[in-house]
Amino acid sequence: DSYNGSTVQAQAPMVSHLPQAIGITIARILHMSNAALLFLGRFFGLMTYIILTYYAIKITPFGKQVMFAISGFPMLLEEATSFSYDGVICGLSFLLTAYILRLIYETEKLTLKNYVILFVIAIILAPCKMVYSFLVLLAFLIPNRKFGNKKIAYAYKCILAIAVIGYAV
Repeated sequence: DSYNGSTVQAQAPMVSHLPQAIGITIARILHMSNAALLFLGRFFGLMTYIILTYYAIKITPFGKQVMFAISGFPMLLEEATSFSYDGVICGLSFLLTAYILRLIYETEKLTLKNYVILFVIAIILAPCKMVYSFLVLLAFLIPNRKFGNKKIAYAYKCILAIAVIGYAV
């Protein structure tokens, strides 16, 4: 579609703006000023980024200092404190990467809980931006022996990839 002077609206999923929307809703319920409403929305976005990044750093098996340093980059902090959905995306990206690294290096055998957590994080992250869907393909690095059965491993990995890429498109 060409730009003809009309406004172009991005197709972002609702979950990516949910933290900011909750902050704005609370401010409206409490009858706060417009400035406070804006600050509370931005604060909730920042808190979501901090919580997601905290858990990512906590569960990653190595590189905690590197992840902490990257998460504090000025551009990431600027995105996290804005109304942009990039703060949520970056936090989820850190969390997904850390969780997959944990499954690769620390988990002995995957359980149903591991399958569900990985799938949920991937499904929330994938529709935000197409490029982040390919981050889910890191799941193919999880050794098949951790699934208990090669057929289960191939089936889960393929279903995850098809669901995420299909959902993002």
